[in-house]
Amino acid sequence: MGKRQWYFRGSLKSCNYSCSYCPFAKRTGTKKSIQKDQQAFFHFIDQMIQQQNGGALLVVPYGEALIHPYYWEGLAALSKSPAMDAVGAQSNFSFSAEQMLAVYRTHGGVLEKLRLWGTFHPEMVTAERFAQQCRFLTEQGISYCVGAVGVPEQLEQIRALREMLPDSVYLWINKMDGLKRRYTDGEIAAFTKIDPYFRQELKHYRADPAVCGDSRFVEADGTMGRCNISRQKIGNFYEESGRNRKEGHLDCEQLESRHDSRYCSRKECSCYLAYCSREDAVIPFFRPYPAFRIPVYPKAVFFDIDGTLVPKGEKQIPKETADGLARLARRCEIYLATSLPLEIAQRKIAPVGHLIRGGVFANGARWQVKNYGDGCLDDCSDGRNASHGQVKSYRDGCLDDCSSGRNASHGQVKSYRDGCLDDCSSGRNASHGQVKSHRDGCLDVVVPMDAEWLADVKGMQRALGFAVHVYRKRTDIYKVTLSFRRLRQGMEMPEHKRKELAQELKIPDSCQALWEGNCMQITKRGTGKLAGILEICRVMGYRREDVMAFGDSLNDREMVEYFS
Repeated sequence: MGKRQWYFRGSLKSCNYSCSYCPFAKRTGTKKSIQKDQQAFFHFIDQMIQQQNGGALLVVPYGEALIHPYYWEGLAALSKSPAMDAVGAQSNFSFSAEQMLAVYRTHGGVLEKLRLWGTFHPEMVTAERFAQQCRFLTEQGISYCVGAVGVPEQLEQIRALREMLPDSVYLWINKMDGLKRRYTDGEIAAFTKIDPYFRQELKHYRADPAVCGDSRFVEADGTMGRCNISRQKIGNFYEESGRNRKEGHLDCEQLESRHDSRYCSRKECSCYLAYCSREDAVIPFFRPYPAFRIPVYPKAVFFDIDGTLVPKGEKQIPKETADGLARLARRCEIYLATSLPLEIAQRKIAPVGHLIRGGVFANGARWQVKNYGDGCLDDCSDGRNASHGQVKSYRDGCLDDCSSGRNASHGQVKSYRDGCLDDCSSGRNASHGQVKSHRDGCLDVVVPMDAEWLADVKGMQRALGFAVHVYRKRTDIYKVTLSFRRLRQGMEMPEHKRKELAQELKIPDSCQALWEGNCMQITKRGTGKLAGILEICRVMGYRREDVMAFGDSLNDREMVEYFS
């Protein structure tokens, strides 16, 4: 059985808060009801450990669970399972943090696996007092998120909380179900400034089991569903455990095959826990366990431009997207990964150009890294370290001759990565077929193609109905675009016609052609978005797990899947 997101809701229905909208407000649990809930929770934890179920658990109680020590004890026990990556619970954060963390530690809880979800209730607690609890959790090294219901009348209190919280803490906003009207544009803008993902809350996710993630919601009696609002049950967690013992092992998939889980009676996935695990939910920085609502940012993010950052047919990035990139740039380095040549890409993302660290252009035939070698070169324009009279490479030692990059003591020219440049005057790395330059702190690399065929192709423009666009860096041609006349608005050239044209144009085997719409994009064979990203990863020291990539076309699939 693979790892999955697990949820548990026991029989607890008591809470120490009296929020006006909550049916469990100030409901005191009897000693008997508390004991019943404790037994149910421990039974569930024991079975999770015995079955070696892997993944993550989030406790989602009706009342307030974390004021009860037994929940901390159970979470601690489960956190010790090697199969579990994370454990946590939803809470109003009213518990004694010092006391309850002591319980968790006493029972051997793994602190690195603990994830807490705290809901701020302005009716019950001040922003200052809530933030004080959060700061203590931060000091203890606890991973957590906080948030509130998007009540327009409570906007100022939520804003105040945001200002008091550490910048690293994500504050989410849930839409208010009982608002009985639409949010105004001003309210949406205000809540989005606090929570960049608030617009996801306003989307209507039509219920569809086909895109449900691999999550299981378990109730106190063992009844299982796919999420917290699903009425379709897919078996019983404890019946499964019994069959495991009697039949050796019967996994959840076999059990669920006896139930019809392909149908959902819900019209919409109407809350975060219902939609967060959907395959089509756009919440990339919360995976692999989005239920905890704790974003995990990579070191570097690569974005396609057309269709991803810039809507199809538009000429420049929308303000809303630009604002989102500005927020993201505080967390990680932002790069581009596009088939557009450098100059056109720069125009389309001009409002956020200062946020972009570099990128892959022309489908990998050109790539750049800005501020290359920061912290190592005293004079970025010529690479000279004035205090020593030498030029240092980013990693490998120092170069005595700035103009040529030559290390006089060894008689070699060193590249950033691993060896020496074969052509010092041009910066050409023969082993990779690349031409490198490093000016004003920007590493700029092109992969030039053999363009002897270009003159013949230009002579066919009128006969075959296309225009030629050549992109070069100095004398090196790295991309050629053949733009064919469209057959009709919105239509693309048929595949068989594309093959015929490629043969007639006699594009050499040393080059490759990528079709986008009615444009043939020609670059050197072996180039591509993923290949370019991997070059940047090498020079910047990014590991595969440090990177994410986003795009919307078939040409993006390779890079997206590689870093998913």
